[in-house]
Formats: sequence, C-alpha cells, structure tokens
Amino acid sequence: MINTKNKFIPQEDLEKIRSHLHGVDLLITDLLINTGFRLDDIMNSRVFQLAGDSVSLLERKTQKQRSVPLSPELAERVKTYANKKHRFSFTFPALRRYGKKKMHRSTYWRHFMKAVDRAGCADRGYSPHSLRKVYAVRALAKTGDLLAVQSDLNHSHLSTTLLYALS
Repeated sequence: MINTKNKFIPQEDLEKIRSHLHGVDLLITDLLINTGFRLDDIMNSRVFQLAGDSVSLLERKTQKQRSVPLSPELAERVKTYANKKHRFSFTFPALRRYGKKKMHRSTYWRHFMKAVDRAGCADRGYSPHSLRKVYAVRALAKTGDLLAVQSDLNHSHLSTTLLYALS
C-alpha cells in the first residue's frame, strides 16, 4: 500500500500552502524545502548549527553528518531569526517552556496541516515530509544526477531516491 500522506507538492499548491504560513512556521517550511532535511532534524537543531550560510546537522535517522548551503535570502532570514536566540538553545523552542525545550514536531505538523487545509489541498495527501520530496525533485532537475540526489539525501538504496525524486 502506498503512503498517501507524503505526496509530492506541485509548485502551485506549494505557494498556496506557504501563503497560509507565517513567522516561524514559514521559516521551518522554507528550511525543509531548501535543505531536504527531515522535520525531526530541523526541530532538534541548535542555533549555532543554522547561523551561517549553510545548515550542518547530524541526521538523527542515518547518523550521518550533512551540510547544505542556503540561498543568501534564506540564510539572512535564518540569521535574523537566530540572532534573537542564545547560541546553544534550540533553534525552534517550545513556546510554553521558556525556550528550554524544543518545539515538538507535532506542533509544526499541526500548523502545516492547517495551512494545507486553508489552501484547499486537504484531500491531496500532503504532509511536512512531502517537502523532502519537493527538495529531491528540485535537486534532480538542477543536477540531472540521480546518484547525487541519493547521496545528498543519504538514502541507502536508489529505489528510495526514485520514490522521492521521480514523484
């Protein structure tokens, strides 16, 4: 059975969804789209890991280090946001825990799914993990190299990358 909650999001729908996100939720969304990291990796990041011109994280699922450059515009948005936080704090702290705990992934998930609903896309099988597929499709279009996309996403099997990049 195919998972219907991780479908690729076409650009038109992506823009509609993004228009219903604001503040930190939009920043998280743009990080997911432009880095291909999993939501859990971004939610567990510390300010110093995102404060430069790239994002460098140890992926929780694969236990592999991965570094992804950011566009100048996104890097500036991340720096502006990060400058308001302590260097070692969670990048996206929980609102009710005075920054001592990270925002739970379900909080962002809920906000993203509300935006999907408001955009009129609730029946299309989109989820935050769909943003990783957006990244994979864009990376394949940019490089034309499926093996490079596989390496970039730290997939062990090419068949997994095919599910992402050829959506």
